[in-house]
Amino acid sequence: MSKHHATTDLVVGLDFQTVDRAMDLVNSLHGLEVIYQVGLELFMSGGPELLRELAHQKKRVFLDLKFLDSPLTVAKAVRQAALYHVEVLSLHLAGGSSMIRVVKQSLEEIPLLRPRLLGVGILDSFSDLGWAEVTRAFSGHALNLSDSFETLLGCTFEWGFDGIVCLSRDLELVRSFYPNLYTLVSWGGYSRKSTQVIENQGFSFSKARELGADAVLVTASSILESHPKDELVEVFGGYGFSSIQV
Repeated sequence: MSKHHATTDLVVGLDFQTVDRAMDLVNSLHGLEVIYQVGLELFMSGGPELLRELAHQKKRVFLDLKFLDSPLTVAKAVRQAALYHVEVLSLHLAGGSSMIRVVKQSLEEIPLLRPRLLGVGILDSFSDLGWAEVTRAFSGHALNLSDSFETLLGCTFEWGFDGIVCLSRDLELVRSFYPNLYTLVSWGGYSRKSTQVIENQGFSFSKARELGADAVLVTASSILESHPKDELVEVFGGYGFSSIQV
């Protein structure tokens, strides 16, 4: 376990097209200690007003927009997010060390509102073939996902990010190299089958805690596919969560 948390938080991805559907899910989990992920699609629907409403309801928010632009532009955007009490946000590692440096400097004036800054490098959607295509275009050499992730992991630490967004398959590597780096694991292993079957597939919330994950992300739609909203508390309990924490 890293120094950041004594527990592993559950991050619920609000992967909806409309604010109404997202807030309906948030309201159904009222009183439970989760972090809500607001991604690009939902942000384009709800914008800053959605962040304002979540802040008003004292909800914990992971703003997952993977900020990437000139350092000053990103710094101003991150500062605005901080003013909406966003707890965690993502920045793309392609912005380089100068971007994260300027962002951190801009937050020094509001230390009590400073969000946790997570680096994102390789998106979940990339296959080895797709990543080789991208790396060849930029560098003239085709690189595989594993080697590239290890390189970007080093950059995340050296450039001063608070943590990294990674897949479950990378968690053990992150912990072995950087035991105190905050890790938010994007868990792609949700199944409509029982919790026991998920355990047998090699990754579970209990396994995430064992390996030292600080937070695990699951999408709301993947859970709602199999369970009505009034069963969600029981479902989370079945995954080993108490008050929605591992």
